[in-house]
Amino acid sequence: MSKSLKRVFSLLSTALVSICLTINSAPALTFKKGESKSFDTKSEAVAKIPKVRAVSGVEIETAGASLNYPPSIPSILKNRYFFGFFWSQQDFNQDGHLDFIYTGTMRPTNLQSVGTDTGGACGGNACEGDMPGPSLFLNDGNGNFVLSDELIIDQRYISGQSLSRRNLVADFNGDERLDLFVADTAVGTHNGIRDSYFLSQPNGTWLESSKSHLSNPDFISFDHGGAVGDIDNDGDIDVVLTDLNRQLICWFNQGDGYLKKRRCGRGLWAAIELADMDGDGDLDLVAGGDDFEWEQARILINNGKGSFKKKAKLPVNKSQPHIPELSIWDLDGDGDQDIVLSRVGKLYVGTTIEILENQGDLKFSSVVIPIVEAPTDYVPKHEGNEWNNYISDIIFKDVDDDGDPDLLLVGHGSINNRHRVAGSILRNDGNMIFRHIENGVTGNPIKILADSKFVANASEANWLASLSLRYLAQLDVGFLPLNEPIYLSSINANIVAAKDIELGEDNIAFTVLVESPDGAFTARVCSNYWEKFDFLGTMIGFDTEDGFGGSSDLRSFGTNYCGKDRGFRGGWEMEPTENNRSVKALLDDLGQQSHLLILALPGITESQLAIINDRWF
Repeated sequence: MSKSLKRVFSLLSTALVSICLTINSAPALTFKKGESKSFDTKSEAVAKIPKVRAVSGVEIETAGASLNYPPSIPSILKNRYFFGFFWSQQDFNQDGHLDFIYTGTMRPTNLQSVGTDTGGACGGNACEGDMPGPSLFLNDGNGNFVLSDELIIDQRYISGQSLSRRNLVADFNGDERLDLFVADTAVGTHNGIRDSYFLSQPNGTWLESSKSHLSNPDFISFDHGGAVGDIDNDGDIDVVLTDLNRQLICWFNQGDGYLKKRRCGRGLWAAIELADMDGDGDLDLVAGGDDFEWEQARILINNGKGSFKKKAKLPVNKSQPHIPELSIWDLDGDGDQDIVLSRVGKLYVGTTIEILENQGDLKFSSVVIPIVEAPTDYVPKHEGNEWNNYISDIIFKDVDDDGDPDLLLVGHGSINNRHRVAGSILRNDGNMIFRHIENGVTGNPIKILADSKFVANASEANWLASLSLRYLAQLDVGFLPLNEPIYLSSINANIVAAKDIELGEDNIAFTVLVESPDGAFTARVCSNYWEKFDFLGTMIGFDTEDGFGGSSDLRSFGTNYCGKDRGFRGGWEMEPTENNRSVKALLDDLGQQSHLLILALPGITESQLAIINDRWF
């Protein structure tokens, strides 16, 4: 069948289903190939329409997509997790507002890095120490996200996660509230660890329920990849996991959230996703591994009962062979499912997106879009290298309101070029043409949420978020624009201009103009170089003439000197507490931007820059 005819039949099917639903007074829903809904089977209206599949994980994730992108490492969680901060966005408490849940890696007490990856983080042995659980941030309706740890309950003798690799969110127990299955690979070895399974409770909490709701609660695996969906066509959500033992592990839902485990396929895969790839009405498995060391990307066909055996090959990419993540969506509106692969080179160097357009009969054409390109002569020695920037999640949303799905990229890795990954988009311009637009560039509407929006409790003063409104009227004149705006993710604002620049022997002080979407304020900043420690620290003036943003409430933070001027404080001088967490987040943020900020100052002569670079950098 031609692609145009397939498109016509897809549209006709959608229209017929919508008409049936309207006639039977059920809520009007539309369907597309690969989409599915769950219903109350006791409803008279549902009984009169054909049975449809439960949703897949991609569709659940897409339902929670928004233009808000949270901080990659919220300061409130900075000391909770070691690395590997993964987040999911959904309305977890069903109050009409989107929330966030984070997981991450434990902080080992026996840290001793050997080898080239996380399998040697603790000298080749299992890592020891407390294992943190998930961190749930509930939206208070005013744009703040309140840490609600008390709602996540884990009563196991050894609780928490070691290295959370996948947050699998779905309604497993059928109570119309989202649950969480955490696929945990463990850090320190590649032997794996048991996973975690949080089910929603009538009292509004989520209880770790492995013992009561998993047929084998102590099953240990290194499950690098995971996906959810109704793989056996019985109307509930199942779980599929990869394993280093070259097998696929399936947890089959018995209808009430109780999951029974069995092997459902073979292969060594790093990333998997579920979708109907052959058009027969069940969810098939798209799997990506490593085109050299693991197994090449494949489509594994579902036999209708949740077993994946028959395989169809996908194109090979020799320059970026490893696939840490993939996703599936109909990108061109022709009624079939296209594939998006996140690809990296050796030890996660060289980041690309490969889009595979479905040509029918399990045949695909390929286009590769570079995201981060390392120097051609760069040779990495460890996963934690300076060019490790990878795409950990791919979310579909029409960000430019032109009627077709764009791609929001969720990214991790080193600070180098992170802006090209985290919060960037691939804009769909039609005809399978995509343009990569990094965050902060015109054409990318994704908003990085301010770190200060993530608070410990509802009563914590969120003063940073309101500074721009409070002191908009107190702006001075005489500012000159920076050569390049400096973005501060901690308060979702840009330093755009400066004045009153004073260059001393070992410091440079200046007043900055800070602009946010809501307004602006001013602040005195000073970068001081300590030759003894070979350290350049950037400080903010809290107890200066106007105080920080004109706030007298913050004067107590200004306890140190910058040159002969008193009233400054730097992030390295503060330990985080509930009372200063937002302040420290801003100071740390500013400290990371020190070099860029100084080089962007207006009116600095070339000779002055030469002195600064020679003396301080």
